[in-house]
Amino acid sequence: MFEIMNKIIAILFFICVEMVSAQNAFEKNYSSIQLTTPDQKIFSLNEIKKNTASVFVFLLPDCPSCQSYSLTLNQLCDQFKPSGIQFYGVFPGHYNTSEEMNEFQSRYHIRFLLMTDPEKKLVKSLGAKVSPEVFVVDNHGKILYRGRIDDWMYGIGKKKISVNTHEFQDALNAIVHHQPIKVPETKAIGCIIE
Repeated sequence: MFEIMNKIIAILFFICVEMVSAQNAFEKNYSSIQLTTPDQKIFSLNEIKKNTASVFVFLLPDCPSCQSYSLTLNQLCDQFKPSGIQFYGVFPGHYNTSEEMNEFQSRYHIRFLLMTDPEKKLVKSLGAKVSPEVFVVDNHGKILYRGRIDDWMYGIGKKKISVNTHEFQDALNAIVHHQPIKVPETKAIGCIIE
């Protein structure tokens, strides 16, 4: 029994260290990270200093989960933009062409800026693992929420009939109303970022 408890404590300690490490990595390095828009313009993450909060959602154009959540992301973007919360869609790596990103934006009527993270600097800095995975950061680079959008997807390609929890939206509401975020981290389910 004592051996099992030690293993559990070690695992929890490792998870806490990883979370703090990701938080520190992003807060310290975000201003040096540059992303690229589909039309090959450079986007500096220093832009987040102008926002109340910023949402980074990692996307893959051929990922069914990303496609399924596009409507929800658009609705949340529209709802929270007047409060100074900006959404940014990020395609990790060199895998997606400008044409694929433009097609994704057009097909799913994406109303927020899409960019690539060609060297996966943002992926590594935030600790992103899957898409769609969202990260909400304040204008100083502090991670306020990370994880899933809601509980609609409970497995890869598996959806519930109805959504019961909206952790991401709840986090954004808490930010707007200057309240603590009750659930700052959830496990995102989606396509693995390679």
